[in-house]
Amino acid sequence: MIEDAQMIVDAVVSAWGSAQAAEGLPGWCAVRCELPTSRSLTRFLDWQARQPIAFFAHPETGEQMLGFGAAQVIAGDGADVEGETHRQLREMSIAADLRWFGGFAFDPTTSLTGIWSGWPQAIWFLPKLTLVREADTAEVRLIYLDHVGQSPSEVKRALCALFATDASDAVSHTAGGTAVADAMENGLVHDLSAWQTYLEQSLKEIDEGRLAKVVIARQQPQRVETTLMETMDRLISGYRDSHAFAMHWHKLWFLGASPEQLVRAESGTLAVDCLAGSMARGRTLHEDEALAAALFASEKNRNEHQAVVQFVTDRLKLISQEIEWPDVPTVKRLANVQHLFTPVRAKLNDGKHILDAVSLLHPTPAVGGVPRADALSFIRTHEGWERGYYAGAFGFMDGAGDGVLTVTLRSAAVRYPTAMLFAGCGIVAGSNVDEEWKETQMKLLPMRMAFQQGGDTNVQ
Repeated sequence: MIEDAQMIVDAVVSAWGSAQAAEGLPGWCAVRCELPTSRSLTRFLDWQARQPIAFFAHPETGEQMLGFGAAQVIAGDGADVEGETHRQLREMSIAADLRWFGGFAFDPTTSLTGIWSGWPQAIWFLPKLTLVREADTAEVRLIYLDHVGQSPSEVKRALCALFATDASDAVSHTAGGTAVADAMENGLVHDLSAWQTYLEQSLKEIDEGRLAKVVIARQQPQRVETTLMETMDRLISGYRDSHAFAMHWHKLWFLGASPEQLVRAESGTLAVDCLAGSMARGRTLHEDEALAAALFASEKNRNEHQAVVQFVTDRLKLISQEIEWPDVPTVKRLANVQHLFTPVRAKLNDGKHILDAVSLLHPTPAVGGVPRADALSFIRTHEGWERGYYAGAFGFMDGAGDGVLTVTLRSAAVRYPTAMLFAGCGIVAGSNVDEEWKETQMKLLPMRMAFQQGGDTNVQ
Protein backbone atom coordinates (compact mmCIF):
# COMPACT_ATOMS: atom_id res chain seq x y z
CA MET A 1 0.00 0.00 0.00
CA ILE A 2 1.35 3.44 -0.93
CA GLU A 3 2.18 5.85 1.87
CA ASP A 4 -0.73 8.23 1.15
CA ALA A 5 -3.21 5.35 1.23
CA GLN A 6 -1.89 4.31 4.63
CA MET A 7 -2.39 7.88 5.85
CA ILE A 8 -6.04 7.72 4.78
CA VAL A 9 -6.56 4.36 6.50
CA ASP A 10 -5.04 5.64 9.74
CA ALA A 11 -7.10 8.85 9.67
CA VAL A 12 -10.42 7.10 9.06
CA VAL A 13 -9.81 4.40 11.66
CA SER A 14 -8.86 7.06 14.20
CA ALA A 15 -12.05 9.02 13.50
CA TRP A 16 -14.40 6.03 13.29
CA GLY A 17 -15.47 6.36 16.92
CA SER A 18 -17.09 9.71 16.13
CA ALA A 19 -18.75 8.61 12.88
CA GLN A 20 -22.20 10.10 12.22
CA ALA A 21 -25.29 8.46 10.75
CA ALA A 22 -25.21 8.75 6.94
CA GLU A 23 -28.16 10.83 5.72
CA GLY A 24 -30.47 8.84 3.44
CA LEU A 25 -28.57 5.57 4.01
CA PRO A 26 -30.19 3.62 6.85
CA GLY A 27 -27.70 1.39 8.61
CA TRP A 28 -24.67 3.33 7.39
CA CYS A 29 -22.28 5.73 9.11
CA ALA A 30 -20.05 8.40 7.61
CA VAL A 31 -16.64 9.77 8.56
CA ARG A 32 -15.58 13.14 7.15
CA CYS A 33 -12.11 14.58 7.51
CA GLU A 34 -9.38 16.52 5.72
CA LEU A 35 -5.81 15.43 5.13
CA PRO A 36 -2.78 17.48 4.09
CA THR A 37 -1.44 16.72 0.61
CA SER A 38 -0.72 18.64 -2.56
CA ARG A 39 -0.36 15.64 -4.87
CA SER A 40 -2.72 14.55 -7.63
CA LEU A 41 -5.30 11.89 -6.84
CA THR A 42 -4.07 9.96 -9.89
CA ARG A 43 -1.40 8.40 -7.64
CA PHE A 44 -4.09 6.09 -6.26
CA LEU A 45 -4.96 4.65 -9.68
CA ASP A 46 -3.67 1.22 -10.72
CA TRP A 47 -4.44 -1.02 -13.69
CA GLN A 48 -4.81 -4.03 -11.33
CA ALA A 49 -7.54 -2.54 -9.14
CA ARG A 50 -10.08 -4.95 -7.66
CA GLN A 51 -12.86 -2.55 -6.68
CA PRO A 52 -15.23 -0.32 -8.64
CA ILE A 53 -13.38 2.98 -9.06
CA ALA A 54 -14.28 6.32 -10.62
CA PHE A 55 -12.03 9.32 -11.29
CA PHE A 56 -13.05 12.71 -12.67
CA ALA A 57 -11.03 15.89 -13.23
CA HIS A 58 -12.96 19.09 -13.95
CA PRO A 59 -11.15 21.34 -16.47
CA GLU A 60 -12.81 24.59 -15.40
CA THR A 61 -12.40 24.31 -11.63
CA GLY A 62 -9.32 22.07 -11.51
CA GLU A 63 -11.13 19.88 -8.99
CA GLN A 64 -10.26 16.18 -8.89
CA MET A 65 -12.51 13.53 -7.38
CA LEU A 66 -11.98 9.83 -6.83
CA GLY A 67 -14.32 7.13 -5.55
CA PHE A 68 -13.35 3.64 -4.31
CA GLY A 69 -15.70 0.71 -3.74
CA ALA A 70 -19.48 0.72 -3.84
CA ALA A 71 -21.68 1.42 -0.84
CA GLN A 72 -24.74 1.53 -3.11
CA VAL A 73 -25.17 0.52 -6.76
CA ILE A 74 -27.90 1.42 -9.24
CA ALA A 75 -27.45 -0.42 -12.53
CA GLY A 76 -29.70 -1.73 -15.23
CA ASP A 77 -30.58 -2.39 -18.84
CA GLY A 78 -33.52 -1.71 -21.13
CA ALA A 79 -34.95 0.94 -23.42
CA ASP A 80 -35.98 3.15 -20.46
CA VAL A 81 -32.79 2.57 -18.47
CA GLU A 82 -32.12 6.31 -18.15
CA GLY A 83 -35.61 7.00 -16.81
CA GLU A 84 -35.48 4.07 -14.39
CA THR A 85 -32.03 5.08 -13.15
CA HIS A 86 -33.31 8.62 -12.66
CA ARG A 87 -36.27 7.35 -10.61
CA GLN A 88 -34.07 5.24 -8.33
CA LEU A 89 -31.51 7.98 -7.80
CA ARG A 90 -34.20 10.52 -6.95
CA GLU A 91 -35.72 8.12 -4.42
CA MET A 92 -32.44 8.00 -2.47
CA SER A 93 -32.14 11.33 -0.68
CA ILE A 94 -28.50 11.50 0.35
CA ALA A 95 -26.42 14.25 1.95
CA ALA A 96 -25.48 17.11 -0.37
CA ASP A 97 -21.74 16.38 -0.12
CA LEU A 98 -22.07 12.73 -1.19
CA ARG A 99 -21.55 11.97 -4.88
CA TRP A 100 -22.78 9.30 -7.23
CA PHE A 101 -20.40 8.34 -10.05
CA GLY A 102 -21.35 6.56 -13.25
CA GLY A 103 -22.89 6.88 -16.65
CA PHE A 104 -24.79 5.44 -19.59
CA ALA A 105 -23.82 3.40 -22.63
CA PHE A 106 -24.10 4.89 -26.11
CA ASP A 107 -27.16 2.88 -27.20
CA PRO A 108 -29.69 1.76 -24.53
CA THR A 109 -31.52 -0.57 -26.94
CA THR A 110 -28.76 -3.19 -27.24
CA SER A 111 -27.19 -5.55 -24.71
CA LEU A 112 -23.48 -4.95 -24.33
CA THR A 113 -21.15 -7.61 -25.75
CA GLY A 114 -17.47 -8.04 -26.59
CA ILE A 115 -15.12 -6.22 -24.25
CA TRP A 116 -18.16 -4.69 -22.50
CA SER A 117 -19.60 -8.02 -21.33
CA GLY A 118 -20.55 -7.65 -17.67
CA TRP A 119 -21.25 -3.93 -18.02
CA PRO A 120 -24.93 -2.96 -17.83
CA GLN A 121 -26.24 -0.08 -19.95
CA ALA A 122 -26.37 2.15 -16.89
CA ILE A 123 -23.95 2.07 -13.95
CA TRP A 124 -24.09 4.43 -10.98
CA PHE A 125 -22.45 3.81 -7.63
CA LEU A 126 -22.03 5.68 -4.37
CA PRO A 127 -18.41 5.04 -3.29
CA LYS A 128 -17.49 3.75 0.12
CA LEU A 129 -14.53 6.15 0.03
CA THR A 130 -14.63 9.48 -1.79
CA LEU A 131 -11.64 11.80 -2.11
CA VAL A 132 -11.96 15.38 -3.40
CA ARG A 133 -9.04 17.69 -4.08
CA GLU A 134 -9.65 21.26 -5.19
CA ALA A 135 -7.15 23.08 -7.39
CA ASP A 136 -4.25 24.87 -5.72
CA THR A 137 -5.00 23.45 -2.28
CA ALA A 138 -2.79 21.39 -0.01
CA GLU A 139 -5.50 19.15 1.38
CA VAL A 140 -7.91 16.41 0.39
CA ARG A 141 -11.45 16.08 1.73
CA LEU A 142 -12.60 12.53 2.30
CA ILE A 143 -15.85 10.81 3.16
CA TYR A 144 -15.90 7.17 4.20
CA LEU A 145 -19.10 5.12 4.46
CA ASP A 146 -19.48 1.84 6.30
CA HIS A 147 -22.11 -0.14 8.15
CA VAL A 148 -23.21 0.82 11.64
CA GLY A 149 -21.54 -1.27 14.33
CA GLN A 150 -18.27 -1.96 12.51
CA SER A 151 -15.24 -2.14 14.80
CA PRO A 152 -12.11 -0.10 14.04
CA SER A 153 -10.29 -3.28 12.99
CA GLU A 154 -13.11 -4.17 10.57
CA VAL A 155 -13.00 -0.67 9.13
CA LYS A 156 -9.25 -0.95 8.67
CA ARG A 157 -9.60 -4.26 6.79
CA ALA A 158 -12.31 -2.80 4.59
CA LEU A 159 -10.20 0.25 3.73
CA CYS A 160 -7.13 -1.84 2.95
CA ALA A 161 -9.28 -3.94 0.61
CA LEU A 162 -10.31 -0.79 -1.29
CA PHE A 163 -6.68 0.01 -2.07
CA ALA A 164 -5.64 -3.58 -2.78
CA THR A 165 -4.49 -4.56 -6.27
CA ASP A 166 -4.27 -7.96 -7.88
CA ALA A 167 -0.80 -8.36 -9.37
CA SER A 168 -1.72 -11.88 -10.45
CA ASP A 169 -3.94 -10.33 -13.13
CA ALA A 170 -1.00 -8.52 -14.69
CA VAL A 171 0.05 -9.87 -18.07
CA SER A 172 3.41 -9.24 -19.67
CA HIS A 173 3.43 -7.02 -22.75
CA THR A 174 2.77 -8.95 -25.93
CA ALA A 175 4.63 -7.98 -29.07
CA GLY A 176 2.69 -7.82 -32.31
CA GLY A 177 -0.65 -6.31 -33.27
CA THR A 178 -2.45 -9.65 -33.74
CA ALA A 179 -1.96 -10.72 -30.14
CA VAL A 180 -3.05 -7.30 -28.95
CA ALA A 181 -6.23 -7.42 -31.04
CA ASP A 182 -7.08 -10.96 -29.91
CA ALA A 183 -6.84 -9.92 -26.26
CA MET A 184 -9.59 -7.34 -26.76
CA GLU A 185 -11.96 -8.97 -29.24
CA ASN A 186 -14.77 -6.51 -29.91
CA GLY A 187 -15.82 -7.03 -33.51
CA LEU A 188 -14.64 -5.34 -36.69
CA VAL A 189 -11.44 -3.30 -36.72
CA HIS A 190 -11.75 -1.14 -39.84
CA ASP A 191 -8.89 -0.81 -42.28
CA LEU A 192 -9.10 1.91 -44.94
CA SER A 193 -10.97 -0.37 -47.36
CA ALA A 194 -13.61 -1.38 -44.80
CA TRP A 195 -13.90 2.26 -43.74
CA GLN A 196 -14.53 3.30 -47.34
CA THR A 197 -17.34 0.74 -47.60
CA TYR A 198 -18.90 1.97 -44.36
CA LEU A 199 -18.71 5.61 -45.43
CA GLU A 200 -20.20 4.83 -48.85
CA GLN A 201 -23.11 3.05 -47.12
CA SER A 202 -23.58 6.18 -44.99
CA LEU A 203 -23.56 8.53 -47.98
CA LYS A 204 -26.09 6.33 -49.78
CA GLU A 205 -28.51 6.71 -46.85
CA ILE A 206 -27.94 10.47 -46.92
CA ASP A 207 -28.29 10.79 -50.68
CA GLU A 208 -31.57 8.86 -50.61
CA GLY A 209 -32.95 11.13 -47.87
CA ARG A 210 -33.16 8.63 -45.02
CA LEU A 211 -30.46 10.39 -43.00
CA ALA A 212 -29.24 13.97 -42.84
CA LYS A 213 -26.16 13.04 -40.82
CA VAL A 214 -24.68 9.95 -39.21
CA VAL A 215 -21.64 9.66 -36.94
CA ILE A 216 -19.62 6.59 -37.84
CA ALA A 217 -16.79 5.31 -35.68
CA ARG A 218 -13.98 2.81 -35.60
CA GLN A 219 -11.78 1.10 -33.02
CA GLN A 220 -8.05 0.41 -32.91
CA PRO A 221 -6.18 -1.97 -30.55
CA GLN A 222 -2.93 -0.90 -28.90
CA ARG A 223 -0.47 -2.07 -26.28
CA VAL A 224 -0.33 -0.14 -22.99
CA GLU A 225 3.23 0.79 -21.99
CA THR A 226 2.44 3.20 -19.15
CA THR A 227 1.07 3.04 -15.65
CA LEU A 228 -2.47 4.26 -15.14
CA MET A 229 -1.16 7.19 -13.11
CA GLU A 230 1.15 8.20 -15.98
CA THR A 231 -1.67 7.86 -18.49
CA MET A 232 -4.09 10.04 -16.56
CA ASP A 233 -1.44 12.64 -15.72
CA ARG A 234 -0.65 12.96 -19.43
CA LEU A 235 -4.29 13.41 -20.32
CA ILE A 236 -4.83 16.03 -17.61
CA SER A 237 -1.73 18.04 -18.48
CA GLY A 238 -1.96 17.62 -22.25
CA TYR A 239 -5.68 18.40 -22.59
CA ARG A 240 -6.37 21.07 -20.00
CA ASP A 241 -9.71 22.04 -21.58
CA SER A 242 -11.01 18.46 -21.49
CA HIS A 243 -12.70 16.35 -18.82
CA ALA A 244 -10.28 13.59 -17.82
CA PHE A 245 -12.16 10.54 -16.54
CA ALA A 246 -11.64 6.89 -15.65
CA MET A 247 -13.92 4.14 -14.43
CA HIS A 248 -13.14 0.56 -13.38
CA TRP A 249 -15.90 -2.00 -13.47
CA HIS A 250 -15.93 -5.77 -13.98
CA LYS A 251 -12.15 -5.98 -14.62
CA LEU A 252 -12.22 -3.35 -17.37
CA TRP A 253 -11.02 0.25 -17.29
CA PHE A 254 -12.70 2.91 -19.42
CA LEU A 255 -10.91 6.25 -19.58
CA GLY A 256 -10.35 9.32 -21.68
CA ALA A 257 -10.12 13.09 -21.97
CA SER A 258 -13.36 14.38 -23.46
CA PRO A 259 -13.63 17.91 -24.86
CA GLU A 260 -17.44 17.81 -24.78
CA GLN A 261 -19.57 18.43 -21.72
CA LEU A 262 -22.96 16.79 -22.21
CA VAL A 263 -24.56 18.74 -19.37
CA ARG A 264 -23.64 20.50 -16.13
CA ALA A 265 -26.18 21.43 -13.46
CA GLU A 266 -25.38 23.93 -10.74
CA SER A 267 -28.02 25.52 -8.50
CA GLY A 268 -30.71 25.02 -11.13
CA THR A 269 -28.68 26.30 -14.08
CA LEU A 270 -27.86 24.00 -17.00
CA ALA A 271 -24.80 24.27 -19.24
CA VAL A 272 -24.51 22.19 -22.41
CA ASP A 273 -21.62 22.10 -24.90
CA CYS A 274 -22.40 21.83 -28.60
CA LEU A 275 -19.24 20.55 -30.24
CA ALA A 276 -19.35 19.43 -33.88
CA GLY A 277 -17.25 20.19 -36.94
CA SER A 278 -13.53 19.38 -36.77
CA MET A 279 -10.20 20.46 -38.21
CA ALA A 280 -6.56 19.71 -37.43
CA ARG A 281 -4.33 22.16 -35.59
CA GLY A 282 -1.60 23.93 -37.57
CA ARG A 283 2.12 23.49 -37.06
CA THR A 284 2.61 27.26 -37.06
CA LEU A 285 0.47 30.12 -35.81
CA HIS A 286 -0.25 31.22 -39.38
CA GLU A 287 -1.27 27.71 -40.46
CA ASP A 288 -3.37 27.26 -37.31
CA GLU A 289 -5.30 30.47 -37.98
CA ALA A 290 -5.80 29.47 -41.61
CA LEU A 291 -7.21 26.07 -40.61
CA ALA A 292 -9.51 27.67 -38.02
CA ALA A 293 -10.78 30.09 -40.69
CA ALA A 294 -11.36 27.19 -43.08
CA LEU A 295 -13.29 25.31 -40.40
CA PHE A 296 -15.43 28.35 -39.65
CA ALA A 297 -16.13 28.95 -43.36
CA SER A 298 -16.89 25.30 -44.20
CA GLU A 299 -20.53 24.86 -45.14
CA LYS A 300 -20.31 21.15 -44.35
CA ASN A 301 -18.98 21.76 -40.84
CA ARG A 302 -21.32 24.66 -40.14
CA ASN A 303 -24.35 22.59 -41.16
CA GLU A 304 -23.16 19.66 -39.07
CA HIS A 305 -22.68 21.97 -36.08
CA GLN A 306 -26.03 23.74 -36.49
CA ALA A 307 -27.85 20.39 -36.46
CA VAL A 308 -26.45 19.75 -32.98
CA VAL A 309 -27.34 23.24 -31.70
CA GLN A 310 -30.89 22.95 -33.04
CA PHE A 311 -31.36 19.53 -31.45
CA VAL A 312 -30.05 20.65 -28.05
CA THR A 313 -32.04 23.87 -27.83
CA ASP A 314 -35.26 22.20 -29.01
CA ARG A 315 -34.90 19.47 -26.39
CA LEU A 316 -34.05 21.83 -23.55
CA LYS A 317 -37.27 23.78 -24.16
CA LEU A 318 -39.13 20.77 -22.71
CA ILE A 319 -37.56 21.08 -19.24
CA SER A 320 -36.11 24.57 -18.95
CA GLN A 321 -36.50 28.25 -19.66
CA GLU A 322 -34.33 31.31 -20.32
CA ILE A 323 -32.36 29.31 -22.90
CA GLU A 324 -29.44 31.30 -24.27
CA TRP A 325 -26.79 30.62 -26.91
CA PRO A 326 -24.76 32.76 -29.32
CA ASP A 327 -25.93 33.07 -32.92
CA VAL A 328 -22.48 32.21 -34.26
CA PRO A 329 -20.16 29.44 -33.02
CA THR A 330 -16.56 29.97 -31.99
CA VAL A 331 -13.57 27.72 -32.59
CA LYS A 332 -12.49 25.64 -29.61
CA ARG A 333 -8.82 24.73 -29.86
CA LEU A 334 -7.55 21.54 -28.24
CA ALA A 335 -4.01 20.16 -28.27
CA ASN A 336 -4.23 18.48 -31.68
CA VAL A 337 -7.69 19.30 -33.05
CA GLN A 338 -10.10 22.24 -33.17
CA HIS A 339 -13.89 22.20 -33.22
CA LEU A 340 -16.81 24.51 -33.80
CA PHE A 341 -18.25 25.25 -30.38
CA THR A 342 -21.51 26.75 -29.10
CA PRO A 343 -22.26 26.96 -25.35
CA VAL A 344 -25.93 26.71 -24.37
CA ARG A 345 -27.22 27.89 -20.97
CA ALA A 346 -30.69 27.43 -19.46
CA LYS A 347 -32.61 27.52 -16.19
CA LEU A 348 -34.18 24.22 -15.11
CA ASN A 349 -37.91 24.24 -14.52
CA ASP A 350 -39.03 23.51 -10.97
CA GLY A 351 -38.97 19.79 -10.22
CA LYS A 352 -36.59 18.98 -13.04
CA HIS A 353 -33.18 17.34 -12.61
CA ILE A 354 -29.90 16.97 -14.46
CA LEU A 355 -30.94 13.46 -15.48
CA ASP A 356 -34.05 14.86 -17.20
CA ALA A 357 -31.65 16.72 -19.46
CA VAL A 358 -29.53 13.61 -19.99
CA SER A 359 -32.58 11.57 -21.01
CA LEU A 360 -33.54 14.21 -23.59
CA LEU A 361 -30.08 14.87 -24.99
CA HIS A 362 -28.21 11.58 -24.96
CA PRO A 363 -27.03 10.57 -27.49
CA THR A 364 -26.82 13.93 -29.29
CA PRO A 365 -26.40 14.29 -33.07
CA ALA A 366 -22.71 14.96 -32.37
CA VAL A 367 -22.24 11.23 -31.66
CA GLY A 368 -25.32 9.63 -33.27
CA GLY A 369 -26.88 11.51 -36.14
CA VAL A 370 -30.06 13.04 -37.57
CA PRO A 371 -32.78 11.79 -37.37
CA ARG A 372 -31.54 10.22 -34.15
CA ALA A 373 -33.53 6.95 -34.19
CA ASP A 374 -32.72 6.25 -37.83
CA ALA A 375 -29.05 7.07 -37.33
CA LEU A 376 -28.79 4.75 -34.33
CA SER A 377 -30.49 1.97 -36.30
CA PHE A 378 -28.02 2.44 -39.15
CA ILE A 379 -25.05 2.32 -36.76
CA ARG A 380 -26.36 -0.88 -35.13
CA THR A 381 -26.71 -2.54 -38.52
CA HIS A 382 -23.51 -1.44 -40.25
CA GLU A 383 -20.78 -0.50 -37.78
CA GLY A 384 -19.72 -4.03 -36.95
CA TRP A 385 -18.42 -3.54 -33.41
CA GLU A 386 -19.77 -2.76 -29.94
CA ARG A 387 -19.43 0.91 -28.91
CA GLY A 388 -20.45 0.17 -25.33
CA TYR A 389 -19.67 3.27 -23.30
CA TYR A 390 -17.76 4.99 -26.09
CA ALA A 391 -19.79 8.08 -27.10
CA GLY A 392 -21.88 7.45 -23.99
CA ALA A 393 -22.03 9.64 -20.88
CA PHE A 394 -19.97 9.60 -17.69
CA GLY A 395 -19.78 11.88 -14.69
CA PHE A 396 -21.00 12.55 -11.17
CA MET A 397 -24.02 13.93 -9.29
CA ASP A 398 -24.20 15.08 -5.68
CA GLY A 399 -27.01 14.88 -3.18
CA ALA A 400 -28.16 18.41 -4.04
CA GLY A 401 -28.76 17.50 -7.69
CA ASP A 402 -25.68 19.29 -9.04
CA GLY A 403 -23.23 17.48 -11.27
CA VAL A 404 -21.47 17.07 -14.58
CA LEU A 405 -21.77 14.46 -17.30
CA THR A 406 -19.35 14.43 -20.19
CA VAL A 407 -19.70 12.77 -23.59
CA THR A 408 -17.15 9.95 -23.48
CA LEU A 409 -15.05 10.86 -26.51
CA ARG A 410 -11.24 10.63 -26.97
CA SER A 411 -11.47 7.44 -24.97
CA ALA A 412 -10.30 3.84 -24.68
CA ALA A 413 -11.16 0.61 -22.90
CA VAL A 414 -8.27 -1.17 -21.18
CA ARG A 415 -7.77 -4.69 -19.95
CA TYR A 416 -4.12 -4.31 -19.09
CA PRO A 417 -1.83 -4.47 -20.99
CA THR A 418 -4.18 -4.11 -23.97
CA ALA A 419 -6.27 -1.09 -24.95
CA MET A 420 -8.99 -0.55 -27.53
CA LEU A 421 -9.07 3.05 -28.75
CA PHE A 422 -12.17 4.69 -30.24
CA ALA A 423 -12.81 7.59 -32.62
CA GLY A 424 -15.59 8.75 -34.94
CA CYS A 425 -16.61 11.49 -37.34
CA GLY A 426 -19.82 13.02 -38.61
CA ILE A 427 -20.84 12.11 -42.15
CA VAL A 428 -22.99 14.50 -44.17
CA ALA A 429 -23.48 15.06 -47.90
CA GLY A 430 -20.09 15.74 -49.44
CA SER A 431 -17.99 13.84 -46.89
CA ASN A 432 -14.73 12.44 -48.25
CA VAL A 433 -13.27 9.02 -47.37
CA ASP A 434 -9.65 10.14 -46.99
CA GLU A 435 -10.53 13.26 -45.01
CA GLU A 436 -12.76 11.37 -42.59
CA TRP A 437 -10.12 8.66 -42.12
CA LYS A 438 -7.54 11.34 -41.30
CA GLU A 439 -9.99 12.92 -38.85
CA THR A 440 -10.32 9.65 -36.94
CA GLN A 441 -6.53 9.25 -36.93
CA MET A 442 -6.29 12.72 -35.43
CA LYS A 443 -8.87 11.89 -32.77
CA LEU A 444 -7.14 8.61 -31.86
CA LEU A 445 -3.88 10.44 -31.18
CA PRO A 446 -4.56 11.60 -27.58
CA MET A 447 -5.07 8.08 -26.25
CA ARG A 448 -2.43 6.54 -28.51
CA MET A 449 0.25 8.88 -27.16
CA ALA A 450 -1.00 8.58 -23.58
CA PHE A 451 -0.29 4.83 -23.62
CA GLN A 452 3.18 4.98 -25.19
CA GLN A 453 6.46 5.17 -23.31
CA GLY A 454 7.77 8.67 -23.91
CA GLY A 455 4.52 9.62 -25.64
CA ASP A 456 3.76 13.33 -25.95
CA THR A 457 0.03 14.10 -25.84
CA ASN A 458 0.68 17.46 -27.45
CA VAL A 459 2.01 15.96 -30.69
CA GLN A 460 0.08 17.46 -33.60
